[in-house]
Amino acid sequence: MPLISDSIIKQVRENNDIVDVIGSYLPLVQKGKNYFCVCPFHDDHTPSMSVSREKQIFRCFVCGATGNAITFVRDYEKVSFQEAVDILAKKAGLNVNIQLKREDNTPYKEEYEIFNVVTMLYKNNLNSQKGAKAREYLEKRNLTKEVLDYFDIGLSLSTGVCKNLSTKYEKEKLINLGLAREDLSDLFTNRIMFTIKIIMVTQ
Repeated sequence: MPLISDSIIKQVRENNDIVDVIGSYLPLVQKGKNYFCVCPFHDDHTPSMSVSREKQIFRCFVCGATGNAITFVRDYEKVSFQEAVDILAKKAGLNVNIQLKREDNTPYKEEYEIFNVVTMLYKNNLNSQKGAKAREYLEKRNLTKEVLDYFDIGLSLSTGVCKNLSTKYEKEKLINLGLAREDLSDLFTNRIMFTIKIIMVTQ
């Protein structure tokens, strides 16, 4: 199963200015060199997300969410990294053929939704101040930021993820998915998390 090549990812990023991309989703206000907006990844009431055209990255100073144009689209749209690349390739008018097997018609739509939410939370943890030691360890293992983003690698913390999820999803479902214990405490805490996905990609 081939992966999207680094050259295609680079081409997509070079043809999608991050300010234009995020600005198509959220209103941006320029302050000096950077742009600011309300962060969509937590309950934000003040513009706490900074967007740098110079560095082509975004960063929230409250929840720690950070990344580039591709990862923003992935997390905002709640799609896979490959789907985000496909969205931005089409947006830029690039002739890149990425065929994906999507999950829209699966009978397990809610289960996928739960895993996507948890994945985003774990990724935000890894990019936060509390994830500094984990990031340092991964860097020593020669795992670049691009690799971490591509494979949705994150960090579980003792933050009561499952108790928060239980306000929207059934307790038994969280337990059966291997995320929670009977008391709704998180099954995984203080661990680097690797997401496993089955995705069909052709070029």
